[in-house]
Amino acid sequence: MALTVAHPFQICVRALRRATLVEVLGTLDGPLLGDPEVAEVFTGAKVVVLDLTRVEAFDPRGLEALERVSAMADAAQVRLRVVSPRGSKLRRALDLLRFPSFVVVEDTVLRALRYGRP
Repeated sequence: MALTVAHPFQICVRALRRATLVEVLGTLDGPLLGDPEVAEVFTGAKVVVLDLTRVEAFDPRGLEALERVSAMADAAQVRLRVVSPRGSKLRRALDLLRFPSFVVVEDTVLRALRYGRP
């Protein structure tokens, strides 16, 4: 599955062997995807990696969107992994909001894919 959505930011969804990768590029200032698109991403997925490495800016609506996606992942019984490099503005905001206490946040996509594997 490959899906690209254009907003003030761009989203690219790719199915990998062990997970679905959702890459977000640009300014995160609103909903990532609507409910039907999120449902499509979560359908059949066991793990979704949300790569925010290339997010240049964000606002409270973008953070709310992350919380909503996290709640939808829980409801769909999908393990969500968020990628945001340590030291980035977004990672500091996620840490302040205690986001890593309910969602796995890693520095790289590779680490997110390997999380929890023996």
